[in-house]
Amino acid sequence: MKKLALLLGIFATSAALATHPTGMDDALRICQELSFDSNKATCMNILSQVEFVDDLIPAVCKKASFDSSKIDCLKNNANALFSAPALELCTSLSFDSNKTACMSKIHNKDIYPAGLAICKSMSFDSTKISCIETAPFRELTYRRGRQMCSERNYMNKVRGALGNLEGGNSQATRRTLIGLLETLEHCSK
Repeated sequence: MKKLALLLGIFATSAALATHPTGMDDALRICQELSFDSNKATCMNILSQVEFVDDLIPAVCKKASFDSSKIDCLKNNANALFSAPALELCTSLSFDSNKTACMSKIHNKDIYPAGLAICKSMSFDSTKISCIETAPFRELTYRRGRQMCSERNYMNKVRGALGNLEGGNSQATRRTLIGLLETLEHCSK
């Protein structure tokens, strides 16, 4: 009976998440707007292999100058969380290559405001990138949990919970279900 209740809870939460918009929707729109069919196919292939796209990233990637830069932006920044203030610093840099280099330094990092202010005060792109790489930070997790709302990511967790349940691993099942409920709480905001 407990197993049935767990299964029903898992499927109820997965249904609620399945309709929530994610950064992936906007990333797919970027693929659609690319100039050549081969670029569209490459972009789609890349996105089919990622778990999620932070909802801040598509707007940044869309502003890249060339199709190849847009694709690289999506590819290099998928499956990572971003803080808006740090991302703002990266997008203020002069060239797509500098923006990409900066963004790779801030994956899953919430840089302390005072450190970010120091980096912003630097004169050159290269010194800003060096600064942001060494700035003190906190790890970004579910603080901006909507990024983890992708149906694919959520369903992988559901499958893991079912596997643990079938294997009789109640502790792992409990941890996974708690994670799923936390995700649902953040995704519904």
